[in-house]
Amino acid sequence: MEYYSFKEKEIVRELSKNSRATITDLARVAKCSRITAKRALDALEKRLDIRYTLEVNEESMGATERHILTIKFTRRPDSALLKKFFSKDATVHAAYLAQGDYDLIIYARTSDPISYIKWETRLASELSDYGPVIRPSEFVLAQFGYMPLTESFVDSINPRIKLTEKDRELLRLLNRNSRMSYEELSQRTGLNDETVRYRIFRLKRSGIIKRFTIAVQHPINDYVLSFFVNYKFNKTTKERSSMARAQYLKPDGVTYIMSQYQMLAPITGSYRFFVMALYSSEREALEKAIRPHIEIFRKENVEISRARITEAIKGILPFRNLNMAENYITINWE
Repeated sequence: MEYYSFKEKEIVRELSKNSRATITDLARVAKCSRITAKRALDALEKRLDIRYTLEVNEESMGATERHILTIKFTRRPDSALLKKFFSKDATVHAAYLAQGDYDLIIYARTSDPISYIKWETRLASELSDYGPVIRPSEFVLAQFGYMPLTESFVDSINPRIKLTEKDRELLRLLNRNSRMSYEELSQRTGLNDETVRYRIFRLKRSGIIKRFTIAVQHPINDYVLSFFVNYKFNKTTKERSSMARAQYLKPDGVTYIMSQYQMLAPITGSYRFFVMALYSSEREALEKAIRPHIEIFRKENVEISRARITEAIKGILPFRNLNMAENYITINWE
């Protein structure tokens, strides 16, 4: 990943923290002129297919069922068919094709357990011609990174958070393009600039908007590794998890244009942990993610299912260039 310059790395880092940063802000952190910063941003948008979106604090929006599913097909369906299948499914916020131990990853959200099991049963039935082996796990929280949501999340926000229809409209617009100017937001909503600014401030204060950030439709020339982990728990598992956390947070893990780790999330069900990471090649992914994990937890104590993500057929890929040590959420393994 050395083909990214200092300017590009700093611009992406700033946009990861705040996608509404001005060109002046980007020029300041990249230590260049505004013209140079604008040219670098235009090139990055084209190269990475950057999408400006929201990082939503899902925990603050009320109780929802969130699941990560892997599917392995006996006969793999055409990607166009899957795109059409998921396009109108409001439960599915992300669906990624993969090559490896599984063929598809799905991130799904429902309002309650009964709605979820009905949806999963319908999914299995609809895909039954392709012999799917479905392994679902409940999503606990994001220790690092986030899952980009489709606009349908707006309709599932807990009623205790008082939102007007204009608030919901703003959330949909910002989720679609969080870099949209106040002037354009004002034109789209019919609100004046000051009202738009105040409502966005209030949405952030309510905890719904955690961060204005960026995601990608497809990272060009990079290897997106996903892997799911199961552990055999014994007296040393908790100790080794601390060793793994130190591995994640070591300084050379944040030197790339994107953090190697895009998403780290404990899950429960078919698997115990989900990771999405970015590398320049399969060899680098194995050497820097899979092998160290096996060495830490010992081969007889850990089982890893892995695959390369090849395409986002619904939603967008999470994208990170933040200081991992500062943004990592620690949980206790009791």
